[in-house]
Amino acid sequence: MGYITPDTVLSPKALISDLSVVYDGGIEEWSLAEMKWGSEEVLGIRWNGSSDSPIGNPQSRGIATWFILPSALNEAILVKVNEIKESA
Repeated sequence: MGYITPDTVLSPKALISDLSVVYDGGIEEWSLAEMKWGSEEVLGIRWNGSSDSPIGNPQSRGIATWFILPSALNEAILVKVNEIKESA
């Protein structure tokens, strides 16, 4: 197994809905997703795992989770991620 793909990271289940992966850098890289956290639209970021450590980071009790970014950063992060995707 390489890593847990970001589209399957849905923990905590009571808070995350409408997950949409914006960027997945692949094994040993990072991912960004738009999602609802409760009723709030947020961005979450995480480090993808590797063959040796497929859960990645962050994680809680061995379950892959997202780090929710401060909303003040959302616009700048989405602009930069779109630049990264266009240059790939």
